[in-house]
Parts: sequence; structure tokens; C-alpha cells
Amino acid sequence: MKMKPINIISRQLILVILLIIYFQTAAYSQDEASARRSLSHLIIGLNLAPSQSKINNQVTSSLSKQTSSNKTTISGSLELTYLFSRFMGFSTGVGLSSYSTGLSLDSYADSANLLDSENEAYRHRVKGSDITELQKISFLSVPVLFHLQFPITHRAGFFMQTGVKIAIPLSNTYSSTGTFTYTSYYQSYNVVLKDLPVFGLVSNKTVNHNGSLELKPVSFFADVTVGFQYFIGSKIQIGVGFNYNRSLSNISKYTSADKFELSPDPTLLNSMMAGSSKAATQAIGFKLSFRYYIK
Repeated sequence: MKMKPINIISRQLILVILLIIYFQTAAYSQDEASARRSLSHLIIGLNLAPSQSKINNQVTSSLSKQTSSNKTTISGSLELTYLFSRFMGFSTGVGLSSYSTGLSLDSYADSANLLDSENEAYRHRVKGSDITELQKISFLSVPVLFHLQFPITHRAGFFMQTGVKIAIPLSNTYSSTGTFTYTSYYQSYNVVLKDLPVFGLVSNKTVNHNGSLELKPVSFFADVTVGFQYFIGSKIQIGVGFNYNRSLSNISKYTSADKFELSPDPTLLNSMMAGSSKAATQAIGFKLSFRYYIK
């Protein structure tokens, strides 16, 4: 009879332990299911990217002394991201990517064998100095990016996006200026004709020209962003990162760089890209992101 209270207490203790185990298991299962539901997310975002951009022109020998400089540009995009786990997903969207560069050439000299209206051969000579050019290109871009993120707390973490962008040119302009002298040399008479404006032979003429660059209809760019992201609300996240992108191949449509003439006459000043065997873009800068978690 003395053992009966002990047996009752033991049974009650065992029952309490079993109930605790049951409720802990049920709670863990619910938390696990909730966590699984929270792993996948659909996110819409806005990106702004101020960058130092450049258009690299791989020039021919007549432009070998050319120098180039970076220009500040701003690109932007609307982005849709799907996270299929806590750590990875894919991003796509539509954006506007801008690139610009400044080119300068201290001196230029070229000549060509031509025939005049009376079918006489002569050598047309062009000399230039203080030549500058500004190239501007913008693309409609569609990114296809692999999205990785590395949480360090429930609000903050690091992220990386890498992949390619399909780019279609929207604007492709250049503006040039320089000082040129045009002469004609007739070897058969051993005479140089100059300062005859009616024949386009002028000295120290300032030539200005605005035109369009010839670009391929579609180009591909490599793009990578590494940065830090932080939740400022339950569904709103901001991010800042370092971005680098560049074209994967030649964006230029010019095909006859070996026959290039920078300024054949005082009415025309061709782009230096036309005298290049290859043109490519690159940009280095920051990307600011604002993301909203739809679900």
C-alpha cells in the first residue's frame, strides 16, 4: 500500500513527459512547415547603378596615339526575383544601361590616291590636330542572373548576382571636333594645291560633326554584383553593392577599318569607332537596390 502513491506519481510523470514530447514534436513540425513555406519568395525590385563607364575602341595604326577617358553614367532596371530556397534563386527584368567615353587625338595624318574630274591622279593629304570625340550608347537590357544570398541575421546578409544581359541598342551617338588641313599633291606636276575652298582644300579648318555609331542589333554582357542587403520592414529590403559589367564580344558593326578616313573633306568627321577593329563596353560602380517581397 505504501508503494501506491509512488506508482501514481511515476505514471503521472511519464504522462507529463510524453505530453511534453508530443507538443514539442508538433511545434517543431509546424515551425519546419512554416520555414519551408517561407523559403520561396517572389520579389520585385528597383535598381539604380551610378558607374564609371568606358567604350574601348581597338584602333588602327592611324589612330594609335588615341587616348580615352571614363565618363560617369547612370543605369537602372526593374527586376523580378524568385527565390526557391533561402540561399538561391533567379532574377530577370528589364533595364536601361548607359555607357560613355571621351576620346582625344593630338595629331592625325593620312593620305589617299584619287582621281580628279579630268581623270588625273593625285594624292589627297589630310592633317589634323586637337581632335576630340564623345561617344554615348544606351541599351535596353534583359538580365538573366543567378541570385545567391548569405544571411547573417534574420534582417541582414550578403548577396551576389551573376549572369548575362541581353542588350539592344536604343541610342548610339557621337560628337567630334578637330582642326584639319586638306591638300592635294600632283606628282606629275610636282605641285601641291592648297587653300582652294571651292575644291575643299582649306587650312586650319575647325570641323565639327554629330553622327550615329553603327552597332550590332544585339549584344551580350557579363554582369556581377556583390553587396549587402537589409530588411527595413517585414517585406521591404534595401541593398548596396559593387557592380561590374562588360560586353562579351565586339559591339561594333563597322567592318572596313583598314580603309578608314577620319575626315576625307571639311564636311565630314567620322567616328573613331569606324577606324577600330573592335569596340567593347565596360562599367564599374555601385548598385542600389530596393526590393519588395510580394509573397
